[in-house]
Amino acid sequence: LYTDRGARTCAGRPGSFGAEALDAQTFAEWGVDYVKEDNCFSTSGPGDQPVLFQQFGAMRDALNRTGRPIFFSVCGGGGQRPLANLSYYATDPRGGPALANAWRVSSDCVNWITCNYAARVAAGLGGAAGPGGFNDPDMLLGSSPGAA
Repeated sequence: LYTDRGARTCAGRPGSFGAEALDAQTFAEWGVDYVKEDNCFSTSGPGDQPVLFQQFGAMRDALNRTGRPIFFSVCGGGGQRPLANLSYYATDPRGGPALANAWRVSSDCVNWITCNYAARVAAGLGGAAGPGGFNDPDMLLGSSPGAA
């Protein structure tokens, strides 16, 4: 299932900002196993690390309170430049496995240039991943026009 830490998703649909507890409980009641929370239309912008870790943490905590094991993936790429290095999601003590089960380390892969960049960023972050926590270089290109 897809949501956003902002008031709207990247597609302009309602996000989870301020409704984390309600949304997490609803997801658990629906039997959801995977939640991806994006970073578009946030209150502080995509690069405000103190706020983004706090807001992503609000959904993490709400999901954990449901008692249902739900894989939580954060996408810090919303609104970032095409070649944004988001490795701080893996290396900051507030990020990585303390924050989620998976975290983006680069902006969206939309063509082979951005895909190559994501691979290079991810290559140095293997130590940040481990059981239950994974770097996400966004390497699925099938939905991006001209990328596949």
